[in-house]
This record gives sequence, C-alpha cells and structure tokens, in this order.
Amino acid sequence: MRSRTAILLALLLAGWPVLRWYELRVFGGSDERWGILALLAALAFAPWRSWREPLPAARWPWLFGALVVYVAALPFAPPLVRALLFVVALAVVGADRRAPVAWGALLFLSLPVVASAQFFAGYPLRVLTTQLTVPLIALLGQSVEAVGTTLHWRGEQVVLDAPCSGIQMLWTGLLFSALAACWFRLDARACLRLLRFTGATVFVANVLRAVALFFFGTGLWPRFPGHHSGVGLVFFGAAMVLILFRAEKIGRTNSVTGEVTDTPPVAQPRPVWQFGLIGLFMGAGLLPLGRGAGVSPEHRGDFPGWQAAPIKAEWRAHPIGPREARCAESFPGRMNVYTDGESVFVVRWVDHATRRLHPGADCLRALGFAITPGQILARPDGSRWSTAGAANEHDRLVVRERIVSSDGQRAWTDVSAWFWHAALHPDAGPWWMVTELAPAD
Repeated sequence: MRSRTAILLALLLAGWPVLRWYELRVFGGSDERWGILALLAALAFAPWRSWREPLPAARWPWLFGALVVYVAALPFAPPLVRALLFVVALAVVGADRRAPVAWGALLFLSLPVVASAQFFAGYPLRVLTTQLTVPLIALLGQSVEAVGTTLHWRGEQVVLDAPCSGIQMLWTGLLFSALAACWFRLDARACLRLLRFTGATVFVANVLRAVALFFFGTGLWPRFPGHHSGVGLVFFGAAMVLILFRAEKIGRTNSVTGEVTDTPPVAQPRPVWQFGLIGLFMGAGLLPLGRGAGVSPEHRGDFPGWQAAPIKAEWRAHPIGPREARCAESFPGRMNVYTDGESVFVVRWVDHATRRLHPGADCLRALGFAITPGQILARPDGSRWSTAGAANEHDRLVVRERIVSSDGQRAWTDVSAWFWHAALHPDAGPWWMVTELAPAD
C-alpha cells in the first residue's frame, strides 16, 4: 500500500457494511437526502494530488486506532455509530493539513444524521428553546409560562413543534461553515472555533425565531402569507451572514496558505504496521458476515389486546398495505390497521423506549412521498396531533399522529418527546401510537 489512494480503496472495501447501510438509509428514502450535497462538497475539496503520495508517518497510529475502535464496535454498536467511526478512519487517510477538520466535517455531515438527531435531541432542544423564549417575550411586554415545550399565555397554548428544535437549521449551518472553512483553508483549531460559533449562532437564531412565531401565532403581530416559513428564512439568513463574516475574519489570520503537506512521508509502513493493517481490513470486512440479523422485534410485556387500544367504535379492520407495512418493519411491538371509510388509522403498541417507533412521515418518505411538516392540530375533544403533508405522483395525504399512555393520562405529538419520557420512566408504559392517513382536500 504505497499511496493513500490504495489505502482509501481498501478502507471502502472493508467498510462495505457502512456503505450498504448508507445506500439503504439515504436512497431507500427513510432519511433526508441532503447529505449527498455534503458528500459532493467533500469530493470537490478532496486533496486529489496528495492521495498519490504515501501516507505520512504520523498518521499510521491514528489510522490503526480508528480501525481498532471500528472493528471492536462492529458486534454491538448501532449502524450510525459504526458509520461515524468509519468516517474518522477515512478522514485520517484522506485529509491533508489544509482544513483537515473541515473536510472531515463534510464527511460527517454526509451521513444520514438528521432523523436520528431529531429523534434523540429534538425534544431537549425544544425544551431549552421554550425556556429561553420566556424572558425574551417578557422584554417585549408579554408574560408567559413555559411548561415543557408549550407556552401558556392568557388561557392559550402555543406549542413548539418538532421543526422548532432547529436540527435542520443547525445541519445546514454546519454545512455552510464547513464549506467556508474549506474555502478559506482554516486549520484545525480555527475550524473548531468557527464550528462552535456556528452552533451558538444558529441556536440563538432559532430562539429568536421561536419568539417571533409566538407573537405571530397569538395574533399580537399581524400575520402575512407564509409567515411561519418566512420568519425562519429571515433568521436563518441573518445567521448565515454572521457565520460568513466570522469565517472570513478567522481566515485572514489563521488560514493555512501555500502547498502544505504532511512531513515526513514514508514510502511504506513497517511490516508490523502492514500486517496489522491487513488484519484489521479483513476483520472489518468479514466480521459483519458472522453477525445475526439484529435485535428481535419481539415486545417485552403482555399485550392487552386491541380492545384496549384508543380506537373508535366506527373503525373497522383494514388490510395492511405497502404504506402500513413500512411502519411495521423491525417494529418491536404490535400493529393493526383500521379505517372509518375515509381515513386509514395505523395503531401501534409498544411497551419500552425504542428508536424503532418511527413517525408515520418517515415511513411515507421511505416510500417516495415528499413530506411537508405542518403545525400542531388541536381537535374539539382536546387532543393534540402533529400534522404533515405527504405527496407523490399518485396520492396527496395529510398525516396526523399522536402517542398516548395506556391509561390515557399522558399524550405526545412527536416521538422525541415520548422517547425521553419512556426512557426516563420505563415503568410508565405501555403506550399507543395512532397515525391517521387522510386524503388531502
């Protein structure tokens, strides 16, 4: 293995499980495809010329360390964690001293991380955002109370829904800053400074966006067509301008100029390194072949029967079609489908916190539907439902969804909020998730 190109090709061959998972996750439709932009950007900024040179001596220990951790994590780590470790190994080999962290950040952002970030971090971020809006709204003359992700004002409730977590805004901001860091050739320390600034700036912009949406949502400020998305674009655009100015300022004093290369290179690693590297490559490629099919989708507790489900008397059983079957894939619980003659209701039962309780919108996205997030729907019976639009060339649907506890005392409009409750209160289950698929008007 005389060149970095050969090592990269060997890495890609050994990491076939990650590449297969990436293809299924991105092109299978279960996650957003925006990561492809980051991957194309990484290829555009790749140091193609230096890949013909030997791997610098200082990088061999880092490469071995990354591969050892990757191989050790294969039997038990989730696919996304394995992919992150694999990306670290790729970055160690592929990056040069001109913006190495920025190039690695582009590889990281190319992974399908948005859905997982929304699932695990969406609810905590919304809780924090809700709390921070209270003093800002008070400065503008209104007194509100924050309860979870809900603002209480004069008997009204304003809910910060899943898009208000700012996950998508943060991903886009990090992509923008990584591109700027590559363009200005920021070194590792300068790039980390820019990424920290980006995270803080996007978070503040999202809090200000939530404050503005409160005033528009309550009618204190006059609404205008498209105010919900328009407000987000204004604050996001302002954040991107600040990030660009910050990147340019850091670049004037901290960028790496000239044709900087790692020194000293070595033509070939020592035999111990070479044999160890070959062994790690073989382990990375062959170990997944001996693994089982994964975690069994069996539930843990006793299923109470569908008579205990939050279904209405006029609902009748409905055959499970491709849309509904997608929600049942690897689901560790029970599922049934009903209809009232117009809408289809997918009812799922689960008795423990699990990542496999996918939102209905994610299931439809995997079937090729374009998803448009909606606002929280409050029905006359007092129940609240998350909403989203789903459309393909044949159908246009409205997706409404909620999760309720078995005793009916607690309800959630998104899976992130439910997951944290279920993880912190494992004895509070089981829970029912109802997903309504209604024809769009």
